[in-house]
Parts: sequence; structure tokens; C-alpha cells
Amino acid sequence: MIAALLLAALAGQAAPAPAAPAPAPQGEPMACTIGPVERNFGGSDWAVFACSDGKSAVVLSKPGSPAAPFFFAIQPQPDGHYAIAGEGTGDKALSEAAGNALRNLGKAGLAQLVADARAAAKK
Repeated sequence: MIAALLLAALAGQAAPAPAAPAPAPQGEPMACTIGPVERNFGGSDWAVFACSDGKSAVVLSKPGSPAAPFFFAIQPQPDGHYAIAGEGTGDKALSEAAGNALRNLGKAGLAQLVADARAAAKK
């Protein structure tokens, strides 16, 4: 699932996605190409893409960043919390700092991050 989210987000860097796609039906791959909005987490720059479910996001290290290549997948869980998973081979200290910064956002902050990426796509 994480690899599919990453591929969808990377594809979105080359071509902008529609501003407000319909949520993905259950069982179909989710596209994470809405946005991006740029943010700094843990001292490095990241591009945040919202996903077609309206609740999830992918956070990609910016090209040229010492944290690159690295990404985080952020997905809501049934209990209302968010799962944050990351993969990559960029600078470990920077990716850990970014992961901690994302976790420190909490539920409301992560939901706002998704909303910000969706709003950036509408500009």
C-alpha cells in the first residue's frame, strides 16, 4: 500500500491532479496527487500531497534535500488516530526528526495538513 501511495504521489509531481477528485471506492488504489503544499518538518523541506480518500496524505522529501529520498504515508485509523509510516534512504537523523514533527502535529494538525494540500491544489 505504501509503495502504491508513493508511486501515485511521484506521478503527481509531473502532472497536476484535478482539484477535487471523488473519493476512491473501497478496494481500488488510492491516488495521492492532490497538492502539493510545501512544509518544513524536522529541519528539512517536504512536499505534502493529499490522497483521493480526502483523509490520507503522502509527505515526500524535496529533491536535493539531505533527507531525500524519503517519504511518509499518513492514514487515518478506525480509532480516529493517524498511522504514520516512512521509507527511504535519505539522512536518517533528518527523516527521524521529520517523523517526530509529524507525530507531534496530533490528529487535528494532521487533518489540517491534508486540508492544506487540498487547498493548494485549488489555487
